[in-house]
Amino acid sequence: MNILTTLKNFIRPTPATLPRTQISTSVQIHRPTAGAFGTQHASLDTSTFVYTWSDKVIEIRYKQDFKLYDTFDLRKYNYEQKCNPLRLSDEGYLREIVKVTDCMVGTKCLLICTRTTKSEYRFLLYDIYERISHILPMNLDRLIPTINDVVFSEKIIHSDDENQKLNQARTTASESYLIVIASAIGISLYRLLPPTEGYCSKFRVIEEHYQQLYTREPVSAVNVHMSSYQLHGTNGIPFIIAGGMRGLIEIFSYEFDLKIQPIQTIEPPMSLAPVTHIISRPPHADHEGLIIVGHGGLDPTLNNDFIEQIDPKPMIRFFKTSFGFGHQTCEEFEQNYEGRPDSNVIKGRIIAITSAADGMDYIVCVALESVYLEKDAKDGPELAIFKIEGAQTISLICWENISALCNLLSVLNIDAPMRYARCEILLPDRTVLFDPNIKAQCEVFHNPKPSFTEWFDNAEFMKFTPYNTVTSNGIRSKRNQMDGELIFDMLLRFVNIDPASYPPLDIEALKILFDEILKSNDIDMLRKHCLIYYLLKDWQAFSKKHQKYAARYLIPPNFLCLMDGYWALDHWQFAEAIRFLTEPTVTVDWDIKVMRVLLNHVGPHDALKYANLNSTQERSPENIEIYMEILLQCDICEALLFQVCIP
Repeated sequence: MNILTTLKNFIRPTPATLPRTQISTSVQIHRPTAGAFGTQHASLDTSTFVYTWSDKVIEIRYKQDFKLYDTFDLRKYNYEQKCNPLRLSDEGYLREIVKVTDCMVGTKCLLICTRTTKSEYRFLLYDIYERISHILPMNLDRLIPTINDVVFSEKIIHSDDENQKLNQARTTASESYLIVIASAIGISLYRLLPPTEGYCSKFRVIEEHYQQLYTREPVSAVNVHMSSYQLHGTNGIPFIIAGGMRGLIEIFSYEFDLKIQPIQTIEPPMSLAPVTHIISRPPHADHEGLIIVGHGGLDPTLNNDFIEQIDPKPMIRFFKTSFGFGHQTCEEFEQNYEGRPDSNVIKGRIIAITSAADGMDYIVCVALESVYLEKDAKDGPELAIFKIEGAQTISLICWENISALCNLLSVLNIDAPMRYARCEILLPDRTVLFDPNIKAQCEVFHNPKPSFTEWFDNAEFMKFTPYNTVTSNGIRSKRNQMDGELIFDMLLRFVNIDPASYPPLDIEALKILFDEILKSNDIDMLRKHCLIYYLLKDWQAFSKKHQKYAARYLIPPNFLCLMDGYWALDHWQFAEAIRFLTEPTVTVDWDIKVMRVLLNHVGPHDALKYANLNSTQERSPENIEIYMEILLQCDICEALLFQVCIP
């Protein structure tokens, strides 16, 4: 494979859907326990309570000591509402809790999505402080087959024009909320008016504002982002962000006069992993806000059997938004993270993403589970903490495996860290504090960037002298006989490093070359590892560190073959060079250079064997010239036939 080319992943098939099935009253629904401090939809930076829930019961506990504060029992609710599942005509019996999320409607509330015995959805809004529930008057019969996500927006203050329209409809309310529901068929959007003192004691849905958006793919995560643009006393324009089952992100704007406009579509990453989390953070200044998107395996508490699972990789992406009057853009940061940096993740899922404001900056904390190709990045629960400075730069504070801290218990959620990047982790029976400065809390792994002293030792350099006078003169002699340029020289020149720095005269010169490779901005980390691997092969007669380095930093086999072939060619081990460079997975960058070296130093027959095995078919004048020269020295008849075939 070309050293400048990225591997492409297989394309996942288009997901299909199953029809909604009716739930039998005799079948018990079992659901893994889930929990949260506050979901990705919460607008608060900190929380006082945590809650865990199953298919029947929600337990609300104090965050600090985990003591029980309140319980919402679905069976008790049915009893108080005088619902009886034995009456066939009774459609109000709530069979199970499907999803719970937190929101602010005056005070802290829980939005509880339930399902009846006829598989129809009902929403309840539970006031944590007043301990009362409100049933929301929303007709969800049109929503099939499953609810994957739901968000209750922050308060939307009406403009003067909106208030006038509501007054004409004999409705009085100065504010409203959006409920956005993500499902396999797209997005359902409702505008909800809260109770008004002295006018109406119930929540009301503005029926004419019901919207159904048919997105390009099934929606697995959704959020509402409020712009900073204000008009006639409003607090901003709502923008709906929908994440798809195959990683696509679609953004829509919403206005009170029923105008829903598609704003932007962001293509999925190569892994096509579903979007599972969307975090929206308000703008600080200049209308610039933040959106953090998590991709990976779907929540196991959701019924997503209709989606083919192909071990999606967990991925964290960051976007800078500029949503307002006359400017509506969402731009992705260059940094994104697919598993632990410099490790090869196979599959995984993101458990939770949360963030907290720290002045003009944000601290973002991500809990995830990952499975890696090699054991130097241990499988299991991990915690990654980032700092985003002024919506401009992203820095990784830490990325740690927290298996020891969790003591084999499942991580349910995490609370946003404030100062010093400390955060709290919600486990099924307690909360624990994670502090990256206390290394005893987690298993510490190698620095993602290699250390010079770990791989190149001064004592070994003096003992083995890999670049002694004889060796160095041999390298320079081969360079002169290869038209003044080794393959390694060409690689160094590509990253703007002077080839005269190789071979290094002493350990100090080797360290300078090592540091220049790592500091280069012209290639990614994998290509830097390849160059260091080449240097370590110079030591292979004395040490096998090049093999350990390749395993540590997960250099793919095709890249190893390419570098082994280049090293063998530069050191005139031509049989090895042909063997490595003709591997089917390898594409050589400089075929003409390789064929010229083989023709001049090992003979035309080996050069022809390389050209044929490597399927050199490029019809550039240079390729035709060298290939014709090889054929003329091997078989003049073949050369004539080749000349006839040239267009």
